[in-house]
Amino acid sequence: MRFTAAAVLAAAVLLAPAATRAQPVSSLSGPGPDTWIELHLGASIPQHRDLDVVDPGYAIGGAFGARFSPYLGVEGELGYTRATGHDAGVTLTASDLPFKANLRLRAPWKVMELSAAAGVGLHVASLTRELPDPAGGTVSTTRTSAAFGFQVAAGLGFHLSPTMLVGAAVERTFVEPKFEGIGVRFDALRVALTLTYHL
Repeated sequence: MRFTAAAVLAAAVLLAPAATRAQPVSSLSGPGPDTWIELHLGASIPQHRDLDVVDPGYAIGGAFGARFSPYLGVEGELGYTRATGHDAGVTLTASDLPFKANLRLRAPWKVMELSAAAGVGLHVASLTRELPDPAGGTVSTTRTSAAFGFQVAAGLGFHLSPTMLVGAAVERTFVEPKFEGIGVRFDALRVALTLTYHL
């Protein structure tokens, strides 16, 4: 919980300068399709006891979306998360390469935009264990598994120009890949800064 609160606080502090420089723009775009590209960078915080030994890690990724109406759109996202922890001399690294599809609702205003999203994803998850080698060095084993999951998210962005927003987003992911027949919950909370550009 303390890592989650710290991540949210850090995002708010980093976002504050953008909020003060937000520019008023038309809340609705003109005729024709509205597409966007969004990049994110932030923290990935494990949310299940299966990965208790893993510390918060990092998350990066990008999405491409298209708007059907002023308030509804769909987007595809490719991301990568990685987190590492240590327990009793063993180093455990959990990484995830998700391909996600979301339905996004947006509430545009002149200086800011709120959004909420939900969807499904295909996750290519990996677990790496590193053990000390009595002969020296380490012995590493990696297991990889693919599984479907789902996610919900919410975001806030401030207009720096009519086409660019800087903001923050939180996303909760639920997925359980299986390694050698045993399910491991890769549930995570992502807290990230975002940069969105409307094409």
